[in-house]
Amino acid sequence: MDNLSDFSGISKPHLIRLFRKYVGCTPREYILRLQIENAKQLLESTALTIKQIGIMVGIEDANYFSRFFKSRAGLSPQDWRTTHRV
Repeated sequence: MDNLSDFSGISKPHLIRLFRKYVGCTPREYILRLQIENAKQLLESTALTIKQIGIMVGIEDANYFSRFFKSRAGLSPQDWRTTHRV
């Protein structure tokens, strides 16, 4: 956000307000949603390990990724893979 704020000449708080107005959530929340959606897709369509998927979506620690995923998706990554496998 700092780089975008500097580049656009808009203050960081105003930039966040504009983002929320047009996208419906903060930039941070938007990124978290993207991480979860990407992880879901990878869990459903690949045989990658949970750790590999966590790394691919930007979360290096497999334990943290599992807790984060479960808090957002309602299921552990392994349970998600089992119930949503294509």
